[in-house]
Amino acid sequence: MAEKKIIDVWSDDEVCVFAAFALNYDNSVKEMLAGSESAFNIVRRLMLDKHSNSLIRERVNAKLEDYDHSCKMHDYDAFNKFRLKDVEIKNEQHSTLDPRRNQIVGGAAFSSIEDIAGINRLIYDNPEICLSGWYDGRIAYTTTFDFNDTLISTRLISAIESRRAGKKTAPKFLWSDWADADSLRLTYINQEIFSKLKGIVSAPLLERIESAKSRLTPENISLQDPCSDLSSKNYPSLQNTNLCTEYNDRTGILTLQERQPTCLSEIS
Repeated sequence: MAEKKIIDVWSDDEVCVFAAFALNYDNSVKEMLAGSESAFNIVRRLMLDKHSNSLIRERVNAKLEDYDHSCKMHDYDAFNKFRLKDVEIKNEQHSTLDPRRNQIVGGAAFSSIEDIAGINRLIYDNPEICLSGWYDGRIAYTTTFDFNDTLISTRLISAIESRRAGKKTAPKFLWSDWADADSLRLTYINQEIFSKLKGIVSAPLLERIESAKSRLTPENISLQDPCSDLSSKNYPSLQNTNLCTEYNDRTGILTLQERQPTCLSEIS
Protein backbone atom coordinates (compact mmCIF):
# COMPACT_ATOMS: atom_id res chain seq x y z
CA MET A 1 0.00 0.00 0.00
CA ALA A 2 1.23 3.52 -0.75
CA GLU A 3 2.49 5.63 2.11
CA LYS A 4 -0.28 7.60 3.79
CA LYS A 5 0.11 11.32 3.17
CA ILE A 6 -1.87 14.52 3.23
CA ILE A 7 -1.95 16.95 0.33
CA ASP A 8 -0.36 20.16 1.59
CA VAL A 9 -3.24 22.55 1.00
CA TRP A 10 -3.40 24.03 4.49
CA SER A 11 -3.01 27.73 5.17
CA ASP A 12 -0.65 29.02 7.86
CA ASP A 13 -3.63 29.74 10.10
CA GLU A 14 -4.89 26.18 9.75
CA VAL A 15 -1.42 24.86 10.59
CA CYS A 16 -1.71 26.92 13.77
CA VAL A 17 -4.85 24.94 14.61
CA PHE A 18 -2.96 21.68 14.08
CA ALA A 19 -0.12 22.99 16.24
CA ALA A 20 -2.50 23.88 19.05
CA PHE A 21 -3.95 20.36 18.88
CA ALA A 22 -0.44 18.88 18.97
CA LEU A 23 0.20 20.74 22.23
CA ASN A 24 -3.05 19.51 23.83
CA TYR A 25 -4.75 22.92 23.68
CA ASP A 26 -8.11 21.34 22.84
CA ASN A 27 -10.24 24.11 24.34
CA SER A 28 -8.37 26.71 22.32
CA VAL A 29 -8.75 24.62 19.17
CA LYS A 30 -12.51 24.39 19.68
CA GLU A 31 -12.67 28.12 20.31
CA MET A 32 -10.78 28.78 17.08
CA LEU A 33 -13.26 26.58 15.23
CA ALA A 34 -16.26 28.39 16.71
CA GLY A 35 -17.19 25.37 18.81
CA SER A 36 -17.75 23.13 15.80
CA GLU A 37 -17.43 19.54 17.00
CA SER A 38 -17.30 18.22 13.42
CA ALA A 39 -14.42 20.56 12.58
CA PHE A 40 -12.59 19.47 15.74
CA ASN A 41 -13.06 15.82 14.75
CA ILE A 42 -11.57 16.55 11.33
CA VAL A 43 -8.51 18.07 13.03
CA ARG A 44 -8.24 15.06 15.34
CA ARG A 45 -8.47 12.56 12.48
CA LEU A 46 -5.95 14.43 10.37
CA MET A 47 -3.49 14.47 13.27
CA LEU A 48 -3.83 10.80 14.25
CA ASP A 49 -0.64 8.80 13.77
CA LYS A 50 -2.17 6.47 11.16
CA HIS A 51 -3.26 9.40 8.96
CA SER A 52 -0.78 12.20 9.55
CA ASN A 53 2.52 12.34 7.69
CA SER A 54 5.90 13.99 7.85
CA LEU A 55 4.91 17.08 5.84
CA ILE A 56 2.12 18.28 8.10
CA ARG A 57 4.23 17.52 11.18
CA GLU A 58 7.17 19.39 9.69
CA ARG A 59 4.90 22.40 9.26
CA VAL A 60 3.71 22.09 12.86
CA ASN A 61 7.31 21.86 14.12
CA ALA A 62 8.33 24.84 12.01
CA LYS A 63 5.38 26.88 13.31
CA LEU A 64 6.12 26.07 16.94
CA GLU A 65 9.87 26.68 16.66
CA ASP A 66 9.34 29.80 14.51
CA TYR A 67 11.32 28.35 11.59
CA ASP A 68 10.79 29.30 7.96
CA HIS A 69 9.46 26.08 6.46
CA SER A 70 10.55 24.88 3.02
CA CYS A 71 8.70 22.48 0.70
CA LYS A 72 11.63 22.06 -1.70
CA MET A 73 12.49 18.50 -2.63
CA HIS A 74 15.95 17.20 -1.64
CA ASP A 75 16.60 20.20 0.58
CA TYR A 76 16.52 21.00 4.28
CA ASP A 77 13.08 21.23 5.83
CA ALA A 78 13.36 24.70 7.32
CA PHE A 79 15.60 27.65 8.17
CA ASN A 80 16.31 29.12 11.60
CA LYS A 81 16.32 32.83 10.85
CA PHE A 82 17.65 33.71 14.29
CA ARG A 83 20.70 31.44 14.08
CA LEU A 84 20.95 31.74 10.26
CA LYS A 85 21.07 27.97 10.10
CA ASP A 86 19.45 25.26 7.98
CA VAL A 87 17.16 22.91 9.91
CA GLU A 88 16.43 19.24 9.35
CA ILE A 89 13.17 18.26 11.05
CA LYS A 90 12.77 14.67 12.24
CA ASN A 91 9.69 13.08 13.79
CA GLU A 92 9.14 9.71 15.40
CA GLN A 93 5.90 8.26 16.65
CA HIS A 94 4.63 5.58 18.96
CA SER A 95 3.00 2.75 17.05
CA THR A 96 0.33 0.44 18.41
CA LEU A 97 0.28 -1.49 15.13
CA ASP A 98 3.93 -2.53 14.85
CA PRO A 99 5.34 -4.19 18.01
CA ARG A 100 8.84 -3.42 16.78
CA ARG A 101 8.10 0.32 16.95
CA ASN A 102 5.83 0.52 19.97
CA GLN A 103 7.92 3.03 21.92
CA ILE A 104 9.19 6.55 21.47
CA VAL A 105 12.95 5.97 21.51
CA GLY A 106 14.55 9.28 20.50
CA GLY A 107 15.61 8.19 17.03
CA ALA A 108 14.73 8.80 13.40
CA ALA A 109 15.89 7.96 9.88
CA PHE A 110 17.70 9.93 7.18
CA SER A 111 15.89 8.13 4.37
CA SER A 112 17.28 10.49 1.69
CA ILE A 113 20.90 9.62 2.51
CA GLU A 114 22.13 7.09 -0.04
CA ASP A 115 25.91 7.50 0.00
CA ILE A 116 28.88 9.06 1.80
CA ALA A 117 28.47 12.25 -0.25
CA GLY A 118 25.12 12.88 1.40
CA ILE A 119 26.69 12.48 4.85
CA ASN A 120 29.56 14.78 3.89
CA ARG A 121 27.03 17.43 2.93
CA LEU A 122 25.45 17.19 6.38
CA ILE A 123 28.87 17.50 8.00
CA TYR A 124 29.74 20.52 5.85
CA ASP A 125 26.41 22.29 6.41
CA ASN A 126 26.09 21.29 10.10
CA PRO A 127 22.30 21.83 10.18
CA GLU A 128 20.25 22.19 13.32
CA ILE A 129 18.29 18.99 13.99
CA CYS A 130 14.78 19.38 15.38
CA LEU A 131 13.54 16.04 16.74
CA SER A 132 10.01 15.45 18.03
CA GLY A 133 8.30 12.36 19.42
CA TRP A 134 4.55 11.95 18.80
CA TYR A 135 1.82 9.95 20.47
CA ASP A 136 -1.78 9.85 19.23
CA GLY A 137 -1.38 13.09 17.29
CA ARG A 138 0.24 14.96 20.20
CA ILE A 139 3.86 16.02 20.62
CA ALA A 140 5.51 14.19 23.51
CA TYR A 141 8.80 16.07 23.38
CA THR A 142 10.88 18.32 21.11
CA THR A 143 14.65 18.67 21.22
CA THR A 144 17.08 20.59 19.02
CA PHE A 145 20.83 20.13 18.56
CA ASP A 146 23.52 20.74 15.94
CA PHE A 147 24.40 17.84 13.66
CA ASN A 148 28.17 18.06 14.18
CA ASP A 149 27.68 18.13 17.93
CA THR A 150 26.51 14.51 17.83
CA LEU A 151 27.60 11.01 16.78
CA ILE A 152 24.96 10.82 14.06
CA SER A 153 27.46 10.99 11.17
CA THR A 154 29.30 7.95 12.54
CA ARG A 155 26.02 6.06 12.78
CA LEU A 156 25.04 6.98 9.22
CA ILE A 157 28.44 6.03 7.77
CA SER A 158 28.15 2.63 9.45
CA ALA A 159 24.71 2.15 7.87
CA ILE A 160 26.00 3.05 4.39
CA GLU A 161 28.92 0.64 4.75
CA SER A 162 26.52 -2.11 5.82
CA ARG A 163 24.44 -1.44 2.72
CA ARG A 164 27.53 -1.81 0.56
CA ALA A 165 28.10 -5.18 2.20
CA GLY A 166 24.65 -6.27 1.11
CA LYS A 167 22.78 -5.71 4.37
CA LYS A 168 19.42 -3.94 4.43
CA THR A 169 20.36 -1.28 6.95
CA ALA A 170 18.41 1.97 7.22
CA PRO A 171 20.44 5.15 7.83
CA LYS A 172 18.98 6.11 11.18
CA PHE A 173 20.19 7.46 14.51
CA LEU A 174 19.38 6.76 18.16
CA TRP A 175 18.95 8.84 21.31
CA SER A 176 22.47 7.90 22.44
CA ASP A 177 23.93 9.64 19.37
CA TRP A 178 22.72 13.09 20.51
CA ALA A 179 22.28 12.67 24.26
CA ASP A 180 25.57 14.37 25.19
CA ALA A 181 25.46 17.21 22.66
CA ASP A 182 26.48 20.54 24.20
CA SER A 183 23.97 22.26 21.92
CA LEU A 184 21.09 20.05 23.11
CA ARG A 185 17.97 22.01 24.02
CA LEU A 186 14.69 20.60 25.27
CA THR A 187 12.05 23.00 23.96
CA TYR A 188 8.90 21.08 24.88
CA ILE A 189 7.76 18.15 26.99
CA ASN A 190 4.24 16.79 27.47
CA GLN A 191 4.18 15.74 31.11
CA GLU A 192 0.99 13.71 30.70
CA ILE A 193 2.60 11.42 28.13
CA PHE A 194 5.81 11.10 30.10
CA SER A 195 4.21 10.70 33.53
CA LYS A 196 0.96 8.83 32.96
CA LEU A 197 1.50 6.67 29.89
CA LYS A 198 4.14 4.31 31.20
CA GLY A 199 5.89 2.25 28.57
CA ILE A 200 5.22 4.71 25.75
CA VAL A 201 8.65 6.30 26.15
CA SER A 202 11.74 4.07 26.30
CA ALA A 203 13.59 4.08 29.64
CA PRO A 204 16.90 5.49 28.27
CA LEU A 205 15.14 8.36 26.49
CA LEU A 206 13.01 9.05 29.54
CA GLU A 207 16.14 9.34 31.68
CA ARG A 208 17.78 11.68 29.18
CA ILE A 209 14.70 13.89 28.91
CA GLU A 210 14.35 14.03 32.69
CA SER A 211 17.98 15.14 33.03
CA ALA A 212 17.45 17.83 30.38
CA LYS A 213 14.39 19.38 32.03
CA SER A 214 16.56 22.08 33.58
CA ARG A 215 17.05 23.47 30.08
CA LEU A 216 13.30 24.01 29.69
CA THR A 217 13.13 27.52 31.13
CA PRO A 218 11.34 30.74 30.14
CA GLU A 219 14.71 32.17 29.13
CA ASN A 220 15.55 29.58 26.47
CA ILE A 221 12.26 28.03 25.41
CA SER A 222 11.55 28.77 21.75
CA LEU A 223 8.12 27.26 21.13
CA GLN A 224 5.67 29.80 19.75
CA ASP A 225 2.14 30.12 21.11
CA PRO A 226 -0.03 28.77 18.28
CA CYS A 227 -3.19 30.14 19.88
CA SER A 228 -2.33 33.83 19.97
CA ASP A 229 -4.65 36.09 17.93
CA LEU A 230 -6.29 33.23 16.07
CA SER A 231 -9.82 33.12 17.46
CA SER A 232 -11.07 35.78 15.04
CA LYS A 233 -9.67 34.13 11.91
CA ASN A 234 -11.43 31.88 9.44
CA TYR A 235 -10.53 28.30 8.64
CA PRO A 236 -12.69 27.46 5.63
CA SER A 237 -11.17 24.02 5.04
CA LEU A 238 -11.89 23.04 8.64
CA GLN A 239 -15.13 24.90 9.39
CA ASN A 240 -17.06 23.66 6.36
CA THR A 241 -19.49 21.22 8.01
CA ASN A 242 -20.22 19.69 4.60
CA LEU A 243 -16.71 18.20 4.54
CA CYS A 244 -15.32 14.97 5.92
CA THR A 245 -12.05 13.06 5.71
CA GLU A 246 -11.68 10.50 2.94
CA TYR A 247 -8.83 7.97 2.65
CA ASN A 248 -8.00 6.57 -0.79
CA ASP A 249 -6.60 3.03 -0.49
CA ARG A 250 -5.24 3.10 -4.03
CA THR A 251 -3.27 6.36 -3.78
CA GLY A 252 -2.63 6.33 -0.04
CA ILE A 253 -3.80 9.94 0.27
CA LEU A 254 -6.06 11.35 2.98
CA THR A 255 -7.98 14.43 1.83
CA LEU A 256 -11.10 16.44 2.59
CA GLN A 257 -14.15 15.56 0.54
CA GLU A 258 -17.66 16.87 0.11
CA ARG A 259 -19.86 14.82 2.42
CA GLN A 260 -21.40 11.85 0.63
CA PRO A 261 -23.38 8.84 1.89
CA THR A 262 -20.23 6.70 1.50
CA CYS A 263 -17.83 9.24 2.96
CA LEU A 264 -15.50 7.69 5.54
CA SER A 265 -16.11 10.45 8.05
CA GLU A 266 -16.48 8.05 10.94
CA ILE A 267 -13.06 6.43 10.71
CA SER A 268 -11.31 6.70 14.05
